[in-house]
Amino acid sequence: MATDSAERLRSAYSRATGPALIVGTVVGAVLGLLVVQIVGSAAPWGVALTFGVAGAVTAAIAAGLSLAVLAGMNTYVSPSPHVRVAAATLTASVATAMLSLALLWMLFFRGVLWIAALAGVVAAIVALNLALVAERRAPTLPQPALRDHIPSGIALWPLGAAMLLPVGGTSSIFLLRAQLHVRCGIYFESGVSQVEANGSWVCADGISYLIPGIILICGPFVFAVVGAVIAHLVVRDVLARLVLALLAVASVAWVLGWTWYASGALVSSTPPGIDSLHYRYLAVGPAAAVAVAGLVFGLVALLARLAGTGWMLGLAIGGMLIASLLSLGVSAGTFVAAGLLGAAYGRGLRREHPCESGM
Repeated sequence: MATDSAERLRSAYSRATGPALIVGTVVGAVLGLLVVQIVGSAAPWGVALTFGVAGAVTAAIAAGLSLAVLAGMNTYVSPSPHVRVAAATLTASVATAMLSLALLWMLFFRGVLWIAALAGVVAAIVALNLALVAERRAPTLPQPALRDHIPSGIALWPLGAAMLLPVGGTSSIFLLRAQLHVRCGIYFESGVSQVEANGSWVCADGISYLIPGIILICGPFVFAVVGAVIAHLVVRDVLARLVLALLAVASVAWVLGWTWYASGALVSSTPPGIDSLHYRYLAVGPAAAVAVAGLVFGLVALLARLAGTGWMLGLAIGGMLIASLLSLGVSAGTFVAAGLLGAAYGRGLRREHPCESGM
């Protein structure tokens, strides 16, 4: 009976994450409009949209952390609802405030403390009310839904990886400009033989690399968000793991494909006898080899359904992390791929759910 009660509580709290995402999106957009009123912007609705997306991601991470804390503390079997409500409220509030501060720093290069504090207060109020509703709703729920077996906080893997995208975005500027020589051309002094002189690279100004850098991280961000939705909503473990692995492949393919295109099409000139793709092989080649090998491990394990699927996915995740260290410029794709593979690994930890017995 206690197990049934715990399952119902877990189900009720899990279903409360949907309203949390909606509120996070709305609150993020409203805070964006407040920032526009204070700081000013030529594109206020663009800022509001950006803050709305950030609010949804922040709410998803805060909700996932709350579910993970509740499961980790084994509070669902506790007879005291006060412990569950307090744990969910405190976790959501602190996580939202810290994430908001980090995102504001990334956007404005300074922390706007009052906005982060306001976001934390709003998160506490929302989490408190949703937790109270979940407590009241749990006894009246029918048998827990099949999707409620999905591990708490599974979406944290890809969303947490997405939080590292600014690292990859910043490093991609260095990769594109200094290593791949995108929007650059080789310059030789007049009167000096090109055979005898090394020449020097002349590149566009820094702002010219903003769009290529955004394009490079845009794909992995979309894959991370889609992966978080897949990890949390798709019921069938086999299907969820396969889609997550394919999204990981797409994330790596995006950054490798974009660097290949940029190296071939956006380099003005190179020294005599050297192809522009040569620089890409040197800068990205080792990381690409490790990443591809890791993905092959993961896909073979999932498609062949081998007995060692877990440790092979672990090797694939390790390969993504090593590739990130080998070339931080492509880490936007490899970090997200690691998060997606981590979610695929998490969906394989379950053995049997009570709702599936006898099936």
